[in-house]
Amino acid sequence: MKDAAARENNRGINSVVIAIIVFVLFFSAFRIMQHYTFTNNAFDDGFNDNLIWNTLHGNFMYSDIKGYMTLGDHLELATLLFLPFYLLGLGPWILYFGQTLLVALGAIPVYWLSKERLGNSPFVFLLPLAYLLYVPTVNITFQGYYPIALSITPLLFAAYYLIKDRYLPFTVWLLLACLAQENIYLVAAFFGLYILFFKNRKVFGGALFLLGLAAFFLAITVIIPHFNSGGQFAYYGRFAYLGRSVPEMIATLLLRPWSVLPYVITPDKIWYVLGLFWPLAFLSFRSPALLIPALPILAQNLLTTYREMYQLGSRYPSAIIPFVFISAIFGLEQILKQNRPTGKIRKTMIVFMILSLTYFFLGFFVRYTAVTPNVREGHEILKLIPADASISALGNLYPHVSHRKNIWLFPKNWQRADYIVLCKLDPTWPIAGGYGPALKKLAASGNYGKILEYIFIGEYPLPGPLSKRDYPPVYRQISASSSFKIVADGRYYRLLARRSVDSGR
Repeated sequence: MKDAAARENNRGINSVVIAIIVFVLFFSAFRIMQHYTFTNNAFDDGFNDNLIWNTLHGNFMYSDIKGYMTLGDHLELATLLFLPFYLLGLGPWILYFGQTLLVALGAIPVYWLSKERLGNSPFVFLLPLAYLLYVPTVNITFQGYYPIALSITPLLFAAYYLIKDRYLPFTVWLLLACLAQENIYLVAAFFGLYILFFKNRKVFGGALFLLGLAAFFLAITVIIPHFNSGGQFAYYGRFAYLGRSVPEMIATLLLRPWSVLPYVITPDKIWYVLGLFWPLAFLSFRSPALLIPALPILAQNLLTTYREMYQLGSRYPSAIIPFVFISAIFGLEQILKQNRPTGKIRKTMIVFMILSLTYFFLGFFVRYTAVTPNVREGHEILKLIPADASISALGNLYPHVSHRKNIWLFPKNWQRADYIVLCKLDPTWPIAGGYGPALKKLAASGNYGKILEYIFIGEYPLPGPLSKRDYPPVYRQISASSSFKIVADGRYYRLLARRSVDSGR
């Protein structure tokens, strides 16, 4: 019997490992192709790649995109873990592979806990697969490199060991998760609340709660403002209706909660919550206590007026993902103990996995991996730019030229740059205005080539912080400037060099 159980367990973990390997190989290859086809951008791939390069060259965690040390934006120290790999010459590829691998490894604690709580149920393998194909997991994998994504797996391991009352590994994994971003300090604090109310380690739980809160408020009121040019935390504006400071915001929430409801109960935010929990058939709500550590992040995402924070296609659900799955496992355990049917739950999970794959392949795969003529021309243009030259780079080209001291996001400092790449396509199309009217206008004019380009390539290449209205005048001004000469003039791109620069070096 023991041998049979061991064989069954080995088959289970082997299946999960195979799923992880497939996930990592596929999405790492996809991310490399995304980079090659210029469908990633200065934010956040180029930004993080550049700050690692700057750190290795004596300018610690500096990014010109921010204009100051990036500790003045977020405490994202986890990015420094990639420094040794950059010394070996693996950057920026290690960012694409490393993030994908670290996110995928979260399937292991999901499997372990499922196996321990659900026995031989088919959900033991289905839940890790659902984790890998969960829309927020897929999105965080291909949308770019984000340090906050590195917190997902450590938080899953931390929750797993906490459930088993193994506090040393719990603490180690939680500390690793805290390297990702200062928001995880709040998750740590609410882990403390969970321990305080549902475990026997009251002193430990209370201390963790207070330390987590103290660390978060120290970060946003002292440490982060110290390192940025504005002298304050940059993201208060996303909650401006609550007040101008943390005490004012807390007072609004406590004393005038009715004034907050119109900002929280909106169609977009309702769909956001449904999108988080529906793929697991709302099992999480059967064991809501295990959602406690996710509450501060969920509250941030629902209280904000910044739309990206309550979108499933962004990085902001990262610290919620672990607790959706941990609580769902316990919710499913209750149903199995009651011998209630689970067919609808299984079908719901499978349907959402299929929808996730459909969303990814139809929405992104083709247009993020298509090697079009403008992609080939872009790579030929980039070969002409010396490695030590300064450049004001379009947003989609930025990640390819970010290993240099003077790299600016176009049109910043174009007057000072040695080289400038201009895009002959309308690189902002159709950023200003709605997509619908733009498509109708193109159809009416018979411009089906542009329509196909939009469908398969999207709005790329992006120039950076320019609107559709602003780009053409800048393009004409630079093209007419006597300070620059044309080095290469292709169908899609125009490369210019400052006349004082030897373009043949």
